[in-house]
Amino acid sequence: MALRKSRDGSWIVDVSNGINPISLKQRRIVRKGFKTKKEALEAELVSQLDLLIKDEARIIAAIMQMPDMHFRTILLDHYINGKGWEQIAAQFEVARRTVCKKWLEPALEEFSQNYEKDGEPKC
Repeated sequence: MALRKSRDGSWIVDVSNGINPISLKQRRIVRKGFKTKKEALEAELVSQLDLLIKDEARIIAAIMQMPDMHFRTILLDHYINGKGWEQIAAQFEVARRTVCKKWLEPALEEFSQNYEKDGEPKC
């Protein structure tokens, strides 16, 4: 993420969009022509928010494809909805230790094995 002033006095927003898995080059979103620094900062924030929303949607879709209901619920409730381990354990009527020790690690392993590092599902 970069914000810089061009030679003509307008502002340029340059936001990183990850790495291209084929070329291994950085993907960038560059927007030019902002008259004020405030406009450029707002555009930068909007661009970053758009990227985060897209990432969240991909992650949720990936989690929803997991076959085990416990794994899906744990990952969605904790990492997306922000629930604590105690709340999740109470929801399943099990001990917190069961959620953390028996279900969490296999859920994370399954998620990481089934999906590429860039967040795209394996085909």
